[in-house]
Amino acid sequence: MTIRKTDTKNKIKKSLVYLINTKGFEALTVSDITRHSQINRGTFYLHYIDKYDLLEKLEEEAENELRYILSYNIESYSIKDRKNSDLKDIVPYENILNALIYINNDSNFIKALMGENGNPRFVEKFKNLLREVVKKFNQCHIDKGNDKKIPKEYILEIIITGIISIVTMWIKRDFKETPQQIADIISESRSISPIEFLALLNE
Repeated sequence: MTIRKTDTKNKIKKSLVYLINTKGFEALTVSDITRHSQINRGTFYLHYIDKYDLLEKLEEEAENELRYILSYNIESYSIKDRKNSDLKDIVPYENILNALIYINNDSNFIKALMGENGNPRFVEKFKNLLREVVKKFNQCHIDKGNDKKIPKEYILEIIITGIISIVTMWIKRDFKETPQQIADIISESRSISPIEFLALLNE
């Protein structure tokens, strides 16, 4: 991809983020995007069919990057690789950290997507991606057996929802914490019971 082509796509992406935040995705038009990015409509249509194609391609790019990061080396990951030699990580710590760094580096776009004017489907895509990675990790490395009488579907939802809630709160707080701090929170939250969480609120 040429530098000029990359620069044009970056302009379009920045304009999309701005317009999602100010108008909402459904209200914005291709004309809004081309006007804000100071390109002509012909240039836009060289890259994208319409605003939906633009959003889909950008989401797909983010989704593919996150899938690669979260799944990286997951088959060869071993118990001794776990952070602090414990068993609470349900995805390798380094993978979670690197995914959070990616999100932080593209914070404007991710925040626009997951904000009130963005695309609710992206959150669901993110959940499905995490579900896919957790299942893969579980198949490779976690001892089988469930004596808690909780259906697997509910167990998976509890794990995924916890991670998504933490990431969503981080975004709402405008990325106040560092990616490493959030990775630590996700890791620590796996070993704290709801009763312990309530006690922490009273400290």
